[in-house]
Amino acid sequence: YYPYGSKGTDAGQVNDNNIYNISVADQSDPAKLDVLYAKKENLAKSKTAVNFQFDHVMSIVTLNVTAGDGITASDISDLQASDVKINGMPFEAELTLQDGTMTPGTVGTFSPLKASAAQGGAHATFAAIIVPQPTGGTNRTVVFTVDGTPYTWTIPEGDIFASANNYSYPVTVQKSCITVGSPKITKWEENDNGSGTVEVIKAVRINAGTFQMGSPDSETGRTS
Repeated sequence: YYPYGSKGTDAGQVNDNNIYNISVADQSDPAKLDVLYAKKENLAKSKTAVNFQFDHVMSIVTLNVTAGDGITASDISDLQASDVKINGMPFEAELTLQDGTMTPGTVGTFSPLKASAAQGGAHATFAAIIVPQPTGGTNRTVVFTVDGTPYTWTIPEGDIFASANNYSYPVTVQKSCITVGSPKITKWEENDNGSGTVEVIKAVRINAGTFQMGSPDSETGRTS
């Protein structure tokens, strides 16, 4: 699994029952929330390389927000992450490392991360890595506070969020209401990191001590 977690009960740590604790309350560093999992079984001890296929455990919700009637483009582009609140979704979960089972935890409120550049012609884009909800859910809302006025979208009960998928919603905020279209569902884009082999690095022990570092003033090519 990734990211690796030390022993403990906090988010990003593994408890004594080999359960990995997840929290999406803080979206500021998506790399810490992009949990990956892989499992191989029935392997005999050998020097043969083992290939792992890691899958994304979490889901992504992307909100492409556009200004409608009575709202200016700057009203939307000036929105901050704190102006958008996702409510009624689990922001904690437990991943059982033995079999990859995900158990949702505490339900609450958190803010997505604002993208540095808007996508798809929108005036602002927000994205959140969320705990998967493959059976849908009730009482899930997203509230956009634009120029001091809250606009609430209730996520349909039948909208599911499966692992490794990105659900991209078009959102239009008008002076009188908010409208949200059907999501475009795509697979979570893979990082193009390629593949490779873990090399065995030989090391020797260096005893503690002191040494002189630097070079004399007379050495050719020496700089400060």
